[in-house]
Amino acid sequence: MVEKDEQKTSFYTGKGVYSYRKIPFGLKNAGATYQRLVDKAFSKQIGRNIEAYVDDMGIKSRSEEDLLLDIQEMFDQLWAINRKLNPKKRSFGVEEGHFLEHLIMKQGIKSSPLKFKAITDLHPPKILEDADEAFKRMKELIETLPTLIAPIKGKVLFMYITASEERVNAVLLDEREKSQIPIFFVSRVLQGAELNYPDLENLIMALVHAARRLRRYFQAHPIIVLTDKPIKHVLSRPKNPEGYPDSKEYTYALWFEFEAANNEAEYEALLVGPQIAQEMRSGIS
Repeated sequence: MVEKDEQKTSFYTGKGVYSYRKIPFGLKNAGATYQRLVDKAFSKQIGRNIEAYVDDMGIKSRSEEDLLLDIQEMFDQLWAINRKLNPKKRSFGVEEGHFLEHLIMKQGIKSSPLKFKAITDLHPPKILEDADEAFKRMKELIETLPTLIAPIKGKVLFMYITASEERVNAVLLDEREKSQIPIFFVSRVLQGAELNYPDLENLIMALVHAARRLRRYFQAHPIIVLTDKPIKHVLSRPKNPEGYPDSKEYTYALWFEFEAANNEAEYEALLVGPQIAQEMRSGIS
């Protein structure tokens, strides 16, 4: 602590008056103060090869060679700010483990089973059959939570945005072996006047909120935004001063709740195309 501020932490004991020379974690703003220190000290590494939340820090590397360089860089910075690590709380070369209540694996990131162990270990209710089925379904959903992955540098990513009556949502995905795997989920509850916004405005709010929360991804990757509404004409100024252009190009994605061969998928897309075109036309006019 700054010497002149030590007296502000004074407290009485049976043996006299004492003051803290180092900031104690019991103070109200201690956590936020320490987080600012970490953010400032490791600003060049956070998001690149370090993730940090207050005093929990993890080095992330893609190879053993990178790991040694990343550890050396972190130790150099710790030495520069006169900080030490607790030997009992550190480990190196870990391919899988828990960090901030998440399970970090080679394949990606999943919610730690320890977080919902109390739910999965519960016995289903024996009174109502409907409650029993709902309970089983909830356990199935928890046990099949998706694995989040880190994107490949410079690769094109996809973002789906949706809006309901009460919230807006966005999911960022990467395409791996013809499958789209989630990278990040973003959600926001609508409040006040936002509950009365039209669907188009709520979708734009979802995009803006996601762009702010996921700024690093937007800065490092081209991102294709997919939705079922014509938000492009709202975000861009029309070229024709008397109205919108006669033709526009839209990209859309379909979700089939059944297994379909390539030809069947093409037929379904062909059938849905005119319907989407009519909806787009209605939204513009």
